[in-house]
Amino acid sequence: MEKAKNILFGSLARERLLEGMKAAYLNEEVEDPLLEYGVSFIKKASLHMNETCGRGEVLATFFLYRLTEEAFKYISLGHNPIVLKKGLEKATFLLLSHLKNRAQPLKNKEDFYHFAKTFIKDGDLLLQTIVDAFEKSSQDQIIVVKKDSSSKPYLELVHGFYLESGLISPYFVTNNDDMSLELLDAKILVREKPITSSLEILQELKTAPLLLIAPGIEGEALSSLIANKLKQNSPLCPIKASEKIIPLKKAKKVYADMNSTIIFEGEKDLICIIHTNHSKKLLTKNITSLKSALKDGVFSDVESELIASLKEIDNSQFSPAEKPVHAILEKALASPLKTILQEIKKCRNSEINDQDFNQDLASADAASATLFNQKKYTTSFHVISEALTTAVSITSTLLLSEALIMESHK
Repeated sequence: MEKAKNILFGSLARERLLEGMKAAYLNEEVEDPLLEYGVSFIKKASLHMNETCGRGEVLATFFLYRLTEEAFKYISLGHNPIVLKKGLEKATFLLLSHLKNRAQPLKNKEDFYHFAKTFIKDGDLLLQTIVDAFEKSSQDQIIVVKKDSSSKPYLELVHGFYLESGLISPYFVTNNDDMSLELLDAKILVREKPITSSLEILQELKTAPLLLIAPGIEGEALSSLIANKLKQNSPLCPIKASEKIIPLKKAKKVYADMNSTIIFEGEKDLICIIHTNHSKKLLTKNITSLKSALKDGVFSDVESELIASLKEIDNSQFSPAEKPVHAILEKALASPLKTILQEIKKCRNSEINDQDFNQDLASADAASATLFNQKKYTTSFHVISEALTTAVSITSTLLLSEALIMESHK
């Protein structure tokens, strides 16, 4: 089966692109190959949001479609796409600056629990464990997720400080069952440069147990350390640091595993370790996003804050040719939650009015409920910022496209 090139230009290309984008964010099936181009950009925005926030993909895809739709209208009227691109990026920066000033921290534990449910959806017990970890640690302290065979998640508190790093080799673990390492009363040697010869650390090797931290341990030095471990079974832990090396004091106890988590027990900082049988990678990403959201602040009514922030943008900062970007943003960001729900219901041949809007929203499907997780839940600046920035970034690329080229089967 041969493939042929379909090349569309100008307004026809933009129409097909928008059709594909709209179908994608409404989760409609696309059969026309010419619409797949628009679908690919929606998928790109959704994937980026999942990787950075773990949520907010519906919001990002909606912003992307509406921004592109409104910008294309002005291009059809003869406006310069390069000027619109620069103006849109400038206006987005100003909008997010005003919006962040309006974000507020959560007031109580109950609000935080409901807000955390928009990030963590793996069960109430796990969610409560995470809430407890946030309550016991500050936003600047460490929450570590460890994969555990236990059927129920539980919380472990460790006083100490944290170093992001990794074991050089599995030869140095002390427990082969779970590939972990434990050193008691360890001496810590920190080197700012890679170690390539065992002569550089010959004196320190006489002291055991030893925790060795360096940007790299290579060649003859690594071979000597492994041979020393296998012959003498001396308690040694060489670590390749992935972050900036900071001088460390002597530690009473060191925990380490092959998943790049090192914890030094001390007297001050508190580290919360969440043991769970859920996906460590996904849960770690969700907790990181949740911490970012709390740090940046939240809103009780995102739509009103967006409108108010739009009004604060000073039009005098834009050239006459850039002025349309304010209108583009205003139309794209106006009542996104209600608009999406109406679009979904329209596709299902059902009506919606203002009186039963909240009721419909509460029972809406996952596509709309994911957006703000009902109006009673607060929404974070972190998610809004990522969604809008992602949408503007992709829209800026599309504004400079003059043709739509697709392969179709012949």
